[in-house]
Amino acid sequence: MTKVLALDSSTHLGGIALVEGERVIGQQRLYQPEGHAAAMPPALEQLMQQSGWRYQEIDLMVVTIGPGSFTGLRVALGLAKGIALAYGTALVAVSTLTAIAITPELAIHGRQATTSYRLVVTDARRGEVFAALYHDHQPCWQPSRYTLEQLSQALLDYGRAVPEARTLVVVGDGLPQVAALLTKALHPSSVLLHDVRGVDPVALAHHGLSCYHQRGADDIVLLEPLYLRRTTAEET
Repeated sequence: MTKVLALDSSTHLGGIALVEGERVIGQQRLYQPEGHAAAMPPALEQLMQQSGWRYQEIDLMVVTIGPGSFTGLRVALGLAKGIALAYGTALVAVSTLTAIAITPELAIHGRQATTSYRLVVTDARRGEVFAALYHDHQPCWQPSRYTLEQLSQALLDYGRAVPEARTLVVVGDGLPQVAALLTKALHPSSVLLHDVRGVDPVALAHHGLSCYHQRGADDIVLLEPLYLRRTTAEET
């Protein structure tokens, strides 16, 4: 069985998971509004000790690469790249928005919403959001940064193009910013707001393994965070 370590530090609610086949060996969610730099390394060490795993036994690392905060993204990615380089472990990167979209708890009336459209919206600060639209787990919109006005127009275009019978499941910590836009741009009966704010690390591990089987490992040296915006210093 493939041993997978998944790491996410792209939002305030980060996570770690150790998965072997269908078995969840261990997992931990980390709520760190001030960042994951101090909490994630010791949490990972503790989980490794509890599981009895050794780093050299891990077959695959899976990590989110954003979009997200500048400091947050570097924590999990730095750990993943360090372990992968030290032990020759394969590494797969997954967009944070994709990782949220595959959350298994997303359901409509008790059944999995696999045929619905899923809009993932996260807070990009400065009055902006990161967003991506998915259908059957495939991206219709690539992860992008939007002003609220731009997202409103994109939602209007979506409403014209997609049959009303399709339900739009909206998730992410950007929900409070876009709730008003949704009621204006789309019929309320076609929108389901779901309180999923972060990445499920177990789902991330399974998705990363699937990506690995489909496209192989990412280049560790070339892999960089997906920021989608310049730093404040670069903009001034």
